Amino acid sequence: MGMGPLGINSKIQKANFNEISVAEALKNQMEYTHYRVNGRLVARYFKQSASTIDWLEGMGVKFAGAFCYFKESNATWHIVDPGDGKIGPGCASAMNKALTKRAEELGVKFYLETPVKGLLTEEGKVTGLIAGSETAKYTVHAKAVVVATGGYGSNAEMLKDRLGLKMMWDAGAQKYGDTVEMIYILPHNLEYMVADGVLRQPNLMINQKGDRFMDEGMLGNTTFSFPAMPCSCSQDITPTSSWTGRFCKTTKKTAQTSWTSSTRLLALRC
Repeated sequence: MGMGPLGINSKIQKANFNEISVAEALKNQMEYTHYRVNGRLVARYFKQSASTIDWLEGMGVKFAGAFCYFKESNATWHIVDPGDGKIGPGCASAMNKALTKRAEELGVKFYLETPVKGLLTEEGKVTGLIAGSETAKYTVHAKAVVVATGGYGSNAEMLKDRLGLKMMWDAGAQKYGDTVEMIYILPHNLEYMVADGVLRQPNLMINQKGDRFMDEGMLGNTTFSFPAMPCSCSQDITPTSSWTGRFCKTTKKTAQTSWTSSTRLLALRC
């Protein structure tokens, strides 16, 4: 949530006549993912999203509005107002600070640079975890353990090891297969998004053979456009944009994938 969370049928949407029902959003999501996600879990998330926006506003979080992520989507992306009037990557830091403050008020302790080593199980149920840093080791018992995924999409080694997934599999979780959403990510300095200048403006997408390989109108939807890039080329040919020859030299290096898997875990003491 570098810029803001999802919200469906929120007050912010209604104020701007961007209403969409939970039922409609659920139908869109299930069709978009080809029914390969947990429909009950998604439905619950959608139903509670509007009250979550209200809850965040109650803690002082302000939103710039509800926006569309790409042209075919609905305005469900509630972008946090960073306070300086500049909306962009990382602007949700104000929300994260509010959440951190509230958690600390409730007695939550944060252990940084303390990776989880494994999950504890008893009679087929996860009952806690084992974690450690360079100076200490921890055995945590809890009624619930949440695997908070995401965050190392550019780290090839961590993607290969699948540390978070492996711990769950070792604990007995089902191997369901890859259902992650791949997108392209280009280097940026959080001030200017390279992708906006190259991949999200009118241009002609061709490979190094000069062949056009996709409908450029779909570039804003990274889920649709990313697979077209490697599929369009042979092993020695990388996709490029006619926007600039300089971009051609770095396309293979910078066109990366973002996965929704990670090793960050949180123990909830209930």
